[in-house]
Amino acid sequence: MTDGRRPGGASRQDAGHVELTGRFYGVMGYDTPSYVRGRVTRAQLVTERYRRPPENHGWHIVPGHRRLRDVEEAPRFFDNDMFMRNDLFEVDREVGVVVDLDLDDVPLIPARPSIVPGDVSASGETLWVADQQLPIVVSIDPEHVAREHVLPGHIGHSRHVWATSTGCWVGGHDGLYRCVSGEEPRKIIDGPVPHGAVIGEHFLACPSGTRWSLHTQDHNPVEVDVPDGCVRSIAVDGESFVVLAEQRQTDAASTYRLIRVNVSGDVTIGPQLPPMQHSPRPFLTGSPLRVFRGSVAVAVLPDLTYGAIERLGGDPIFHGGQIGDFVWMIGHPPDGGHCPARSNTSVRASSGYSPFSMPSLSNR
Repeated sequence: MTDGRRPGGASRQDAGHVELTGRFYGVMGYDTPSYVRGRVTRAQLVTERYRRPPENHGWHIVPGHRRLRDVEEAPRFFDNDMFMRNDLFEVDREVGVVVDLDLDDVPLIPARPSIVPGDVSASGETLWVADQQLPIVVSIDPEHVAREHVLPGHIGHSRHVWATSTGCWVGGHDGLYRCVSGEEPRKIIDGPVPHGAVIGEHFLACPSGTRWSLHTQDHNPVEVDVPDGCVRSIAVDGESFVVLAEQRQTDAASTYRLIRVNVSGDVTIGPQLPPMQHSPRPFLTGSPLRVFRGSVAVAVLPDLTYGAIERLGGDPIFHGGQIGDFVWMIGHPPDGGHCPARSNTSVRASSGYSPFSMPSLSNR
C-alpha cells in the first residue's frame, strides 16, 4: 500500500509500472512476490507483549504494549524459544522491524541484461540457461558460443531446465518445451510441469495429479499412472527415477510415499512412510539414495521403505541436491545475519526464498 503523489497530480489508478513520490507502507512477508527500492533512513525493532493462561499453552498478543526502538542494525531472525518454556506466562518479544525508506534518494534501476539466469543445467560440455522471467533459453557450446532459443511461451514465468546430450527440456507453470540446437523450440505440454528429471535421453515430466509422462527425443510420450499427490522431490537412482510424493490427509496432516519409475515407464509404488513431524519439507538426493529432512538423513531401501537414520547435527537444512558424487545442502547463515539500518539497498521479498549459506559438501 502506498500513500504518495503521482507526477502531474494524476489521481487515477494505473496498471503496470507507476512512479510514486511519498511514503511507502508495506508488509514484506515471505510470500510477497514483489520488491521496493529506496535508501534505508531508519530501522526500528518492534516489540509485542505475549501472555498465556496458566491452564494452556496458547500465547496471545496483549493489546496496548507495542514498542518501537531505534537500532543501527536489525536481526534477520527472531527467537521463539521463550514460547517453549513452561515457567513463563508473560513475555515481551521482538517480532519484526519497521524500515523507513526514502524512495527518491536511490540510483536508477540499471538496464536489464539480455538474460538473467534463473535455472542452469549441463550435459557433457554444453550448458543450458533459462531466464528468470522471459521465455528465453540460451545454450553455450564447448567453443563458448552462445545461442538464444525463444520459447513459444509467456513473459513473467520462471522455468526449470533439464539438459540432455541432444538438447534440453524446459518446464514451468505455462507448460513443457523441447529445445534442440538448430531447430525452433516447440511446446510439448500445455499444462504446468514444475517437476522433472532426466536419465540419458529419457525425461520424466511430473505435473500435479495422477498422470505423469515419460519423453524421449524421437518417440511419442509414455503415460505413467501414479496415485494422486504432490511431487516434493525427484532423484535418479541407477536406471530409474525415484519420486517423493506427498498426499494431503487434512489441512494439518499429510503422508509421504516413494514411487519408482524406470525408463520403460514401469511403476513401483512404495508403502506409506512413517511420519516425520515438525521438520522442513523433505527432499531426495545422494548415492546411495536418502531422504533429507530437518537434521536427519534416512536411507532409502530397495523396497522404497526407510532404512537407517543418520543425525546430521547443527541447524536444520532446508533444501539440497547432488553434483556428481557430492551432496550439497542449504540452510540459514550460522550467525543469523544482520542488515544495516542505513544504506542504499533493494528490499526484496521473493516467494519462499531468503539468503542461505552452503554449509557442507559430502560424498558419503
